[in-house]
Amino acid sequence: MDFFHLEQQLRQELHLTPEMLQSLSVLQMNAEELQDFLNRSLEENPVLEAEDSARREKEAAELLQRFRWLDSRAVSPGASLAAVDPAQEPGALPQELESLFFFLRDQLQRLHLPRPLEALTEYLCRLLDENGYLDPEDLEDLLDRRIPGDLLETAVETLQSLEPAGVGARSLAECLLLQLQRRRPSQPLAERICREHLSALGERRYRAIAHSLRVSEAEVEQAARVIASLDPKPCRSFAGREPVQYVRPDVLVLREGENLQVLVNDYFLPRLSLNRTYAQLYESSEDEEVHAYLQKKIQQAKWLMDSLARRGNTLRRCVETILELQRPFFLGTREDLAPMTLSLLAERLDLHVSTVSRALRGKVLQCWRGSYPIQKLFSRSTGDQDISAQAIRRRICQLVEGEDKNRPYSDEKLRERLAAEGIYIARRTVAQYRVSCGIPSSTARRERAEGHLKQKG
Repeated sequence: MDFFHLEQQLRQELHLTPEMLQSLSVLQMNAEELQDFLNRSLEENPVLEAEDSARREKEAAELLQRFRWLDSRAVSPGASLAAVDPAQEPGALPQELESLFFFLRDQLQRLHLPRPLEALTEYLCRLLDENGYLDPEDLEDLLDRRIPGDLLETAVETLQSLEPAGVGARSLAECLLLQLQRRRPSQPLAERICREHLSALGERRYRAIAHSLRVSEAEVEQAARVIASLDPKPCRSFAGREPVQYVRPDVLVLREGENLQVLVNDYFLPRLSLNRTYAQLYESSEDEEVHAYLQKKIQQAKWLMDSLARRGNTLRRCVETILELQRPFFLGTREDLAPMTLSLLAERLDLHVSTVSRALRGKVLQCWRGSYPIQKLFSRSTGDQDISAQAIRRRICQLVEGEDKNRPYSDEKLRERLAAEGIYIARRTVAQYRVSCGIPSSTARRERAEGHLKQKG
């Protein structure tokens, strides 16, 4: 029996070299990540050195003088992007002492609970999100770890008995109910609405709620006012106070009249070069170990500088093509974006879609109109029409804003109005865009208008 045999196969394989991996990594870094990476590289590679920043500062100052809308922190070398942390002000309490967890743990310790219950409740305090909610999946996970169900339920009830009212809720309805249950006098109608008709209440369907609960519409409106006085995020005041972070743009689009110019924002980055002393030592040293070490470091430095050049060139080409496709938007003659996809951009540039995606992911563009995540500049066309989904959403918002508030447009009516303007989309698409814009249904808008009239009356 033969256990071994020879076989020839022809196949293609792609092996990424270290320089290719580094180039891909540098390509997808945003401004802040790239700055940190270059500073680390300067510390780790003695062959690299940063050129004198005086010339860069002069260039940045000239740019700021020409374009007053630029923030000096965006381009100035050495400028800090972090605001002062208020927790570090003289006399301020340590941030951990003002945290939600510390506040709840202090209450727990005063209850003198049995140790297992206290430990489990304290652990639940650590699972709370910034608004004081518990994720039901976290509780399921604890049950999977064989935590007794009755002990877990007691711990949840203990947590929900603490201040502020509503902490430890597993849903919005439960959060509101926990607050209502502490109200005196009690509010049975408001509690029932929270349990059974919260979504209808959010759409102001008071008439439907009144019919279902067999109460008057006035009673429902009174209960709605009670519910509106509650806090859906009872623990948001304990959210950690983070220092304000200013976003540094990766690309600048400069406008002078009808001319648009793209600048890759590298003014704040260290400009790298090879250290002459080490370069001369590499040429003259006869020590093989020193020669091999310097050769490796010089090669790494050259790879890094080549990667930076490729990143800047790719990013500049991508944004220049975006300007060609979105020129009216950047000139201010059009408020909406033209249809544009990554595939279209990649085709124009003769690059792979993944390369364009890496080059633009997480990058920020700043122009005279403001700062934009570059990915937000893409918008798909609707069907065969040369109009973007963003433009349709804007038009729906305009139609709703100008409608008769007592006779608001239904989704079908909005579809008809759009069709009259040459925008042909299905009714369900209109509903989808309306919801994405945060616009309630026509019924909810009409009931809201009726409510305003009653309050005025």
